[in-house]
Amino acid sequence: MLLFASVLKPRLYLLSMEAGPRGAAAWARRRVVELEPLLPPRALLDMSSPDVWTVGFAEGVRVIFLRTPAGLYAVELNSGRANKMGEFSIEKVMPYTRFCIGAWGRLPASDEARHAVAGVTLM
Repeated sequence: MLLFASVLKPRLYLLSMEAGPRGAAAWARRRVVELEPLLPPRALLDMSSPDVWTVGFAEGVRVIFLRTPAGLYAVELNSGRANKMGEFSIEKVMPYTRFCIGAWGRLPASDEARHAVAGVTLM
């Protein structure tokens, strides 16, 4: 499980927590992703300044979102690809997943649905 991601120079560092000596928790580097082959040169203009940030993570699909001078990028950890999400500058990405389940039976008509909701006042 990923718990921490950070960008230093042209690399993305992925770390997780593990039990160290005597059971003490410690950070362990799990993976280093080279960003130069994934992102265009404009996205990595000045790696000495904090221009490239990790701004979000979608754990279920293993995607890290990076804010760069060239826009927002999604780095897919499984495939090693990066996709540009847009030209905007975002500070936080809060991804969510929506679940769709099949119908359990006949859907109620609009007047039936109104009666099914508790506390609804009919007008």
